[in-house]
Amino acid sequence: MVDLPQKSLLTTTQIANRELKAMRFWVCVIGGFFAIDFVIAALAISMAVGDPSFRSIPGYGERAVAWDIRRGRKQNSKDLGWKVTLRPVEPRRDAIEITVRSLCCLNIN
Repeated sequence: MVDLPQKSLLTTTQIANRELKAMRFWVCVIGGFFAIDFVIAALAISMAVGDPSFRSIPGYGERAVAWDIRRGRKQNSKDLGWKVTLRPVEPRRDAIEITVRSLCCLNIN
């Protein structure tokens, strides 16, 4: 007959200790995932609330209408074929030179 090595049997106390360690490990892992999730959510909320680019701009509607009017005037000027340039006059800093040029030929009969 062959003698097989005998394995030591665990007592109920040892089994309970191992189960307690496993329970603590998995509770900590799951709790860690929740903590990471809460940190990411708090960071996203703080970034969204603190960003001034998403706030409403006072007077935006009036400025948008004024922009439409300015764009229409520029298009009218472009349709006429005029080009206006401004440049400062060198000796004086408080003066500018305005040049208006016609970009198309005028046929006068």
